[in-house]
Amino acid sequence: MKNRIIIIFSILSVIFSQNPLDNYLSGSILSTVFGSTQDGINQPRDLDFHPTRENELWVLNQGSSGYDSNAQYSETVCVPENTDLTFIIYDSYGDGICCSFGNGSYTVSACGNTYASGGNFNSSESTSFSVGSCASFDCADEEVGLSININTDNYGYETSWEVIDDTTNAIYGRHGDAGGSTSQSVFVQKKTRAINRCDTGDKIP
Repeated sequence: MKNRIIIIFSILSVIFSQNPLDNYLSGSILSTVFGSTQDGINQPRDLDFHPTRENELWVLNQGSSGYDSNAQYSETVCVPENTDLTFIIYDSYGDGICCSFGNGSYTVSACGNTYASGGNFNSSESTSFSVGSCASFDCADEEVGLSININTDNYGYETSWEVIDDTTNAIYGRHGDAGGSTSQSVFVQKKTRAINRCDTGDKIP
């Protein structure tokens, strides 16, 4: 209980003040906060290291509301023109969104081009691509509207995704799965024993 109180206080301090995890980590530390109170960043719950990007320690929040099952979703993510991007879709159970339990699918498109599509994967599937420039009524000047279309399977709450800048690692858009993380504070540093003792075991979607 004592460890839990300490780490919750530390996480809140990370978000709203300077980084108290300096006490546990060594070396140069870079931190970035994504999201707002609407995303739940004022409700942190745990720490974990990102499963695919090395040396990134994330503060996990209470999580978002997952997708409904067997439903269609369309979202627009505004990204800078002429940018190299990676779209990653996740399934928390590890069976994709097609075709074991329903016929889910996804497409990612912009400027009349489809850059990523599918549905039959395991835990995750990533596609890297470059967007050019074209008129987009939903975005600001010098931005392109990236259309994310998701058709969920019988377990829509297992699905999440993110759009990442290949050069800066900036996250332009994402949807966390139910109980997953919708906002994070990122620290470029290896895990230490002090962090291990505080980790409750929750994972990044």
